[in-house]
Formats: sequence, structure tokens, C-alpha cells
Amino acid sequence: MPDTLPDCLQQVVEAIRREERMTPGVARRILEQIQIPPEALLPWADFEHPVADSYGRKLVYDGGYFELMVMSWVDGDMSAIHDHGYTQWGAVKLFGPAEHATFVIDQGVLTTRSREQCPPGTVLAVGHDLIHQMGNVVGQTPYLTLHLYGAYDFQEGVTADARLFELDEGKIQFTCGGVFFDLPEEQIRRRE
Repeated sequence: MPDTLPDCLQQVVEAIRREERMTPGVARRILEQIQIPPEALLPWADFEHPVADSYGRKLVYDGGYFELMVMSWVDGDMSAIHDHGYTQWGAVKLFGPAEHATFVIDQGVLTTRSREQCPPGTVLAVGHDLIHQMGNVVGQTPYLTLHLYGAYDFQEGVTADARLFELDEGKIQFTCGGVFFDLPEEQIRRRE
């Protein structure tokens, strides 16, 4: 991994630092406006991640109150249904055709709100209330996504205490790492 960020990612960091108050919409605008070629993310690609990890996940930059991550998706990779813990604002830029589903909890029941195919170049806003799932549906070529997560009020880490909705168990798992299916027990902080 490089010691310095590529210029395009340095521009993202500088744009965030210039903003007085970030929101999901501002985060999306930043990732839409700055030209980020997928080649700039290749030093953080992890297409050979363990199958148990569900997708590749690498931290690119820790800005204290925000972080940039690169996720790698091969054919069939899918995240678990999850939220982003303490995250208050963020965005995800897609560099390949992703399936994206959003969910809502209504009277204690998790329900699918939408499921769609998003073309490359799509930027999805991430707010504190977002519960979603994304992945590389069967038959697609590998691709990367750039994730920006931020919070002004958090403990431990911006995405700490992320909820992973384990439908087979009917439980919610809390984690500070990847939102993978079948998390190892040591990565589950607690269950509800």
C-alpha cells in the first residue's frame, strides 16, 4: 500500500476538511464531483480475500472523525444486512454494477424497502439510519467500491457498534469490523 494517497483521494480528504458540517448529501456530492479512477484504488484491492469474509475490506485513510475504505467484490460476494454503527454521514462510490438493497425496521420487523441494480459510477448517500446490503451478483466481473464514513460523536471508531442483522438466528450482532456473513465469535461484541 502506498505511503501517500493518490491526488484524487487527497482531494477527497481536503474537501471533507473544508466543510464546516458534513451530511450524507455533502458526502455524496464530494464523491460525485471528484474524478476518482478505479486504478487509484488498486493498491487497496483485495480480490483474493477469504471466502468467509464475504468481500475484501481495506482501510485507506483514517481522518479521525472520518475514514475512507476500499471494498473488493468478486462474483457472488455480498455483505450481510447491516448499518454503520456510529456513522452519521458518508457515501459509497461504485466502480462496478452492484446490487443494493435498503431495509427499514417497522414495529420490530425488518422489511425490504428497495432492491435495485446500480450502474458503475453511482454514488449512494449513507446516513445514520441506513440499513442496507450490497454485493456483486452472480455473473459480474470483479470491481471496487470506495466508502466514506464519518461521525462527529462516536466512541472507539466511526463504524464501531455496527449492527449486523442475522436473519437465521433472528438476532442482531454488533461488530467493529466487516459486516460479513457467519462472523467469527471473536468479532461479535454482543447479540440482541
